[in-house]
Amino acid sequence: MEIEILITQDRYNNNTSSFGSCFANLINNESSLKKLIEENPNEIAILIKYEFNEGIEQIIPNHLTINKDLALRLSLLDSLDCSCLETKSTLGEVLKNIMIDNFQLVVTRKHWSDTNKLIFFFDAVEFGCVDDFIDKRTKNNKSQKAS
Repeated sequence: MEIEILITQDRYNNNTSSFGSCFANLINNESSLKKLIEENPNEIAILIKYEFNEGIEQIIPNHLTINKDLALRLSLLDSLDCSCLETKSTLGEVLKNIMIDNFQLVVTRKHWSDTNKLIFFFDAVEFGCVDDFIDKRTKNNKSQKAS
């Protein structure tokens, strides 16, 4: 079975920028990433190039995934620390390392695109804001049902 992960362009807790632009800002401004950037200049250049062209979100399925057993246990609005991600490449390792301290993922949708392919849609939530995100999603769903 194939597991594919997709991250939406939106990110919770800062509606002024997308997940990809926040990611690019981290690369440019985060001093804690200096060592990672120095050790992986080619991968960082690829990430920056993608952010200005298609968006970082577009390359994530090619470089990151999650364990099949874990994936089958996930439900909507479950949150996942980025340390649970599995890498498919060196670029995936760099993506994961940047995401670990900055984002958590929340399952917003699951889709079987084939009998053997499950696609997960995640919202990237700023680290530490998952409870607020889930509370707002739950309240929005309840108010929509009441209407």
